[in-house]
Amino acid sequence: MTRRPALWQTPRMTSWLPLLLACGAPAPVEAPAPAPEAAPVEEAPAVRFDAEPILPEPVVLGRLPRTAIDGALASQREALAACHASGARPGKVLVYFVVDADGSVKKASVRSTSLRDDTAEACVLEVVRGTRFAAPEGGGIVVVTYPFVFPLA
Repeated sequence: MTRRPALWQTPRMTSWLPLLLACGAPAPVEAPAPAPEAAPVEEAPAVRFDAEPILPEPVVLGRLPRTAIDGALASQREALAACHASGARPGKVLVYFVVDADGSVKKASVRSTSLRDDTAEACVLEVVRGTRFAAPEGGGIVVVTYPFVFPLA
């Protein structure tokens, strides 16, 4: 059985090969493999652990003074205490929320908790969602991560 010559060894290609090499033609490159499709980003569930949530102080991103946020939440102190009245377990609930341009809470979720009480955590979120804040300076939104501490009742 006779072997067929490689493509570059055929008379047709041998006449072009020196010319291509002299011109500095780039070597053929394989196309990169397509990137795998990214999974849709989902909101992370609250992290539960026995230690305190990592954030000891509120973090405010936006043009609303922390004192205004503390003051608005202080006006809800009784409602927040009622959330914890049903359970006597002490702990913290770290709540992430977004204050809209009109001062209303656009979104709220529990980021971490050591309470291990779904009812109390849902109640805290309901109170935060119902809290009215001052409008951010210059409009826009304010992103807040706020730790709520519940001592032993």
